[in-house]
Amino acid sequence: MIKCKICNLENNHSIHRHITKIHNISVDEYKKLYNAEVYSAEYRQKISKNVSNQMTKRWAEDLDFKTRHLKKLHTEKIRNKISNTLKENYKLGKITVWNVGKTKNDDERVKGIGEKNKQHLTGRNKYNDVNCKNHSIRMSKIMKDRWKYNPIILNDESRKKISETLSKKYADGELTTYHNGRFKTGWYFGKKDKFYYMSGLEEKTMMYLDENDNVLNWTNKHGIRIKYVDENGVDRIYVPDFLIKFKNNTESIIEMKGFNLNPQRVKLKKKYTKKLYKNYYIIKTIDELEKKINEIIKNK
Repeated sequence: MIKCKICNLENNHSIHRHITKIHNISVDEYKKLYNAEVYSAEYRQKISKNVSNQMTKRWAEDLDFKTRHLKKLHTEKIRNKISNTLKENYKLGKITVWNVGKTKNDDERVKGIGEKNKQHLTGRNKYNDVNCKNHSIRMSKIMKDRWKYNPIILNDESRKKISETLSKKYADGELTTYHNGRFKTGWYFGKKDKFYYMSGLEEKTMMYLDENDNVLNWTNKHGIRIKYVDENGVDRIYVPDFLIKFKNNTESIIEMKGFNLNPQRVKLKKKYTKKLYKNYYIIKTIDELEKKINEIIKNK
């Protein structure tokens, strides 16, 4: 219900027509004089939801509408105005960040946003999508400027947490949007599953393993993580490339290393991995891998 502040008339949804025709004042004048609405809260919510649904549908289906709308909004003058207004409102406490301290584990909204973004971005990168490319360029500039004027210093606890999270995702095959800028990355659709590769050599290895009759099964989603201390005394976590099971029921862990940027660290990784897995090998080429597989089959 909505009640007129002038004569106490009540209506289910709106007193808009009543105010303009009976009291001869505009809606803006009424709101200013009486600090009141002319539509009921339920009616405003219903209208807002309907308009929002229509706009969302049109935004998704009509590319011309989306382009026109963005051109109107994304002028430099409007962007600056929006930015300054938001900054001022944050300072005054009129706007608060709703997701501070919340994670996907304790908040359904954060979890939903994360899952939606994951679906939206999977398979897209700066090499095959112009929007991702532009975003990458913008973020690169922002982070360079931020690092220049306000360098981020990670403490040991933060670095350890990041390492734990990334290594687990990598070992479980969940880190599928990583790009280091130096190597080819993408999806390989194998005979039994799809796998994300981090280099051209890894992709060739996947194709070779799929066609090798001596290989029963292979994966890079093995969940294996090796904790080690690098040459600088920093705790790190290493994830090998492949876990391979052969037709003689033996298993080996293979690291494909086309070239070596840090020989000392590679030796340390090998040292720590060998303590847990004796059948661990560092391979440089596909030909070398083929020889090693034939050797493993023959020795058994």
